[in-house]
Amino acid sequence: MKMSDELFAGIVKGWFKMFPPGNIARAVPEITDQDKQSILVVATTALGDAVCCLPLIASLRAALPDARIGFFVKQNFAPLFTGHAALTEIIEYPGKYRGMMSVIRQIRAGGYRTALLCNMNDPDVVPLLMFGGITCFLRRPSRTTAFAEYMANPADAALEQVHAVDGALELAKRLGIPPVADTLSLS
Repeated sequence: MKMSDELFAGIVKGWFKMFPPGNIARAVPEITDQDKQSILVVATTALGDAVCCLPLIASLRAALPDARIGFFVKQNFAPLFTGHAALTEIIEYPGKYRGMMSVIRQIRAGGYRTALLCNMNDPDVVPLLMFGGITCFLRRPSRTTAFAEYMANPADAALEQVHAVDGALELAKRLGIPPVADTLSLS
């Protein structure tokens, strides 16, 4: 993490302590059934990382046919996922610190409760999601996990490196959802 990113994270954490955004995110021992009814899958890095989330999305839809499942993905890649049968909506991420209020409004309008943080590296993503009303975060931990105290799995040790598809499917398993596929499909 760059020094400027660390400074931003510190400022946001201090802000959250003074002025919690609604129901501030919490570290919870278990994800509830209610948490599983509105899930936003987050992949704001490279195109390959977003594509590697597709088996996770398919698994979520198979296990939760009535759930609201959104995909928070880079603006340039969003058209590739438009019309995907397993997704309720796509929320476009315009990039670091850009369009923050618009993104927050979209997340709030979607009523998302849970974020599955698959791939992200900008320091503004977790605060955006928090201000958007998301209160439950699940992430495959790593040594660079920012805002770890807000994760549903903060005590997990950093895990060994695995393929991005397998890492995303680990999040489904943490929700008690078995993977239905480990292959990539845009349909």
